[in-house]
Amino acid sequence: MCISDVVTVTAISGGTAIVSHNRAVRLGPLTGKVAVGDYLEVYADIALTKVTKKSSAAIHAARRRMYVA
Repeated sequence: MCISDVVTVTAISGGTAIVSHNRAVRLGPLTGKVAVGDYLEVYADIALTKVTKKSSAAIHAARRRMYVA
């Protein structure tokens, strides 16, 4: 099963963002709307959407509950 990940943008270069764990992510349609410190939902190294800090925390908490069982 593959699931998306929520990451924090640490740098931006052209159409690519460097995110948590020094991973490169293609921004695709998000180019120009993403800034350092933003949270992105990412799947297969492609940014799907921006999420808020609150949503990011909720997603991480839900995933921790999935894997604790």
